[in-house]
Amino acid sequence: MEGQRLREFGLCEGASVEALHHGGLLGRGPLAVKIGRMTVAMRRNHAAAVEVSTGPQEAQV
Repeated sequence: MEGQRLREFGLCEGASVEALHHGGLLGRGPLAVKIGRMTVAMRRNHAAAVEVSTGPQEAQV
């Protein structure tokens, strides 16, 4: 169920993701991530199930 919801937000292979906030006191709160143009709050256990890797860097002109 949660995976489907995250896909509806645009979290899928190749999506641009940026970490915005790493949780509250002691880092136990939810994470805020930017997926494309949308900001989404995620529970830590859901975020732990997401695999992220860096893509190729854009060429500097």
